[in-house]
Amino acid sequence: MMALTLDGGSCEGLARRFLCSVAFSGATAPVAIRWFVNGGQVPAFNDRTFVGIGCQPTFTSDIRAVISDATGAAVEFRTSPVCRSGNP
Repeated sequence: MMALTLDGGSCEGLARRFLCSVAFSGATAPVAIRWFVNGGQVPAFNDRTFVGIGCQPTFTSDIRAVISDATGAAVEFRTSPVCRSGNP
């Protein structure tokens, strides 16, 4: 039996937004993915592996994705990118 493993995560900074993704393996269904931005959970992003997050230029955003599965296992991706201004 495989264990839930975080295979990767990233948040690419574009102008006024981040494109974030997570990858995982070994999960036992059902799987839940919860995204948090600056401490607040974003229900619209539930169970998505790829999200676009708007941001305020020059400010740092605390972004977390918590992936959990039916066994109760959980892994977390966390990053604190700085928002870029300007054109995409």
